[in-house]
Amino acid sequence: MSNIIKFIRGAEADIPVLNQGEPAFTTDTHKVFIGDGAANHELLKVSDSIQCMNNASVAPAVTNDITEGYVINSIWTDTTHDKSYICVDNTEDNAVWIEITAIQLSDLTDVGVTTPTAKNALMADGDSWESRALVEADISDLGAYIESLIEDTSPELGGELDCGAHSVGFTIQTLTGDGTDNIDWRLGNYMAFTCPAGAETFTFTAPSNPCGLILQIKQDGTGGRDLTFPAAVKWLGTEPTWTDGGAGKTIIMSMRYDGTNYWAQATPWEV
Repeated sequence: MSNIIKFIRGAEADIPVLNQGEPAFTTDTHKVFIGDGAANHELLKVSDSIQCMNNASVAPAVTNDITEGYVINSIWTDTTHDKSYICVDNTEDNAVWIEITAIQLSDLTDVGVTTPTAKNALMADGDSWESRALVEADISDLGAYIESLIEDTSPELGGELDCGAHSVGFTIQTLTGDGTDNIDWRLGNYMAFTCPAGAETFTFTAPSNPCGLILQIKQDGTGGRDLTFPAAVKWLGTEPTWTDGGAGKTIIMSMRYDGTNYWAQATPWEV
């Protein structure tokens, strides 16, 4: 003998609190509930199962909608014409399907070209798009949109750099010595160093490439502090007498790093 399971049916707002184990189906929202005597618990929403059409011979129509089980993200495949569509609106009699087979330039209504040309770029002129070969003016225009190179930690040039009537600046490193200090020349080409209350011995971390370096040295409030440099520092002429520097006096040391040695010269001490 078979048992008959009866569902309470009606609009979701009209479904009462179901008894324990009692099922219900909502005719407006297509949901299935089961009760526990205190509350109703949704088990299934019919439209949660995505219905797809896998062997159609035509494109979907506005009538291929919720009444046929189609939901948003349903896929429709027209095997006769090798096209696929996705449902983005399943409203009854007003369904919207979008072809997802491929996007062509001709699909973009504001693009004034349908046939691409090799090595051309798609450029906007403010009102529409056009395909054209890049010229020097186009590249120059892009400069207005470059605000910072901070994300490129190793930028390279493809040729000589012409700064025109402009300078190139950078942040000056600063350091007050403690007797044994390392200067990392990868962090900048200019170091402003203040002597400690005693002699100083330097070590250098070399920059990644040959370059010019400036070391500005200032004696402390007492002066006469001696300095010792790494063996890779080669003096072009006589090394200054560091203890000649008076209290608070400055000397400028310039170096040309060639990848191995630091070729150095220095000014006289500040008078």
